[in-house]
Amino acid sequence: MVKNRIVYLIWLFAMGILHFFGNQFGTRVIFVASVVIPAVMILVAWLNSRRANVMPTQCQFLQENLFTGETAQKKEIAPEHCGAIRVTMLEPRITDIFGLVSFKVSSAPVETILVMPKLIDVEFEPKISPFTPMESDEYSQSHPGHDPTETFAIREYAPGDPLKSIHWKLSNKTDTLLVRELGLPVTQNILVLVETALEKPSNPELINTMGRKAYAICRSLLEKDTPHNIGWIDTETLEFRNHAISSILELDARFGELLANTVKPAPQPALDLGNFNLIKVGI
Repeated sequence: MVKNRIVYLIWLFAMGILHFFGNQFGTRVIFVASVVIPAVMILVAWLNSRRANVMPTQCQFLQENLFTGETAQKKEIAPEHCGAIRVTMLEPRITDIFGLVSFKVSSAPVETILVMPKLIDVEFEPKISPFTPMESDEYSQSHPGHDPTETFAIREYAPGDPLKSIHWKLSNKTDTLLVRELGLPVTQNILVLVETALEKPSNPELINTMGRKAYAICRSLLEKDTPHNIGWIDTETLEFRNHAISSILELDARFGELLANTVKPAPQPALDLGNFNLIKVGI
């Protein structure tokens, strides 16, 4: 800003000398404009600084990651890890377009930005306990399975299809060899448990990795057409949060709640998990 002021004063002095020796209409217009336009822009900047919804042109951002617990003060919003990022403007100021003066903005808004985990590849097969019910009232709409009581689809025979899958009755009626694909029962007895209550402090990088793993596992289950639950301990109230997930929209909504919960050392209450098959995701 000091540099801008020096350049402006040099310009104003040069225009004044030019008008003094030239004494023409054109030089007079340039000199007057050099005084009036910056003055108007300064007035506009001052008026804008009084408004609550103005975007400051100068400020520092205090960034608090509610998931990892880390804080940072930067000139730009650039979170390093996933989480709900609470952003507070520190001493926000607005300047005129020439950068000659600045005024403190009357309000310092606080906003929360949700940074979802970056997807990673995970390879796993959920282990189903012996008590898992193999029958279900719900069946996959996108994948065939093994349940002979439910038909997933009827299609033409393809080389390699087992002979027992041929639907002879329909084949005789249509004069086309057809096979019957079996249904895939959908069970909802899997719980992805994110261990937010730690025994000892951890670093943001490990917490971020835990969040990415949990999100990737949930996405992988949904891609396998497997509804499930996601749970965690609220480290502020010590309540157990347990939510059913059956779509990407539900996953993103519930994960937003998880990312606003700080992972930190906290008492680990006894959990009544019923008949859920656990997939624990921890540090």
